Amino acid sequence: YKDYREPPWSPDAYQFSKQYWCVLSARLAFVILFQNLVMFLSLMVAWIIPDVPKTIVQQLKREKKLLVNLFLQEEKEKLQLIQSLFVKDATLQPKSQSPTPGQAFPILGRYSTLPSGPVAGDGIGPRVRCRAASFSQFTEKISSLPRKENANSKHTAV
Repeated sequence: YKDYREPPWSPDAYQFSKQYWCVLSARLAFVILFQNLVMFLSLMVAWIIPDVPKTIVQQLKREKKLLVNLFLQEEKEKLQLIQSLFVKDATLQPKSQSPTPGQAFPILGRYSTLPSGPVAGDGIGPRVRCRAASFSQFTEKISSLPRKENANSKHTAV
């Protein structure tokens, strides 16, 4: 029969035959294989054809190399500036505080990242260190002046 069913004279009349199930399984196998073949070919084409052209990749590599070189140059300049500041500050120190020949840099505790402050005494000698703000200056416990602002606008002069 056209519909792959059992003939009317068989004991299982009009039921699906074995041929029907073989054709159905072949169709299902074809669909599954074709789907996997298409997925594999699409992945292979996507792998073969790059998303970004080679010229753009080369340009990006060149820009990255230039940026790295620029950052390295800036770091070298910073290091030279810091070393020159140490040398300048070492020349301003009195002879008793000068570093020993074995020391690479002078004692680190006295240098500040704050702008240079007034010079002590007669203008000769080491700079007076600027005092940085401490956390205790911003707490409510320490208040030497009466405040006219509300609690949200408290400021401390440093």
